[in-house]
Amino acid sequence: MLSHGRFILIAAVTLAQSRPGTISGNGNVWSWHHDGRSRTDENPLLLANRKCKTLRSLLERQKAFSRGRGERAPFIEALVFCSHSSNHLLLSDPQRVWLRVRVPANPSRLPR
Repeated sequence: MLSHGRFILIAAVTLAQSRPGTISGNGNVWSWHHDGRSRTDENPLLLANRKCKTLRSLLERQKAFSRGRGERAPFIEALVFCSHSSNHLLLSDPQRVWLRVRVPANPSRLPR
């Protein structure tokens, strides 16, 4: 991406979740439901966001991004990839923006 004649790197910190099943939840916790069992954990997007902030902080301390040079550290965004082929999402639209699932080999099986 170019902005004001400068190149800006847009990077993503991705967390992969390989648990099977239906995923539901909110901004704080997600639950995976599979074979009659449930597992609830912290929303993985929260961890991905923390990793983005840590990476940006590390980059800002590098000589290339020092204040005297006029360059800014890249914009870093979180993304969660749910890699199991059986994942079905029951999350709200704001949650889905930063979430990706595996595309099935048969496009007719895409979630609606």
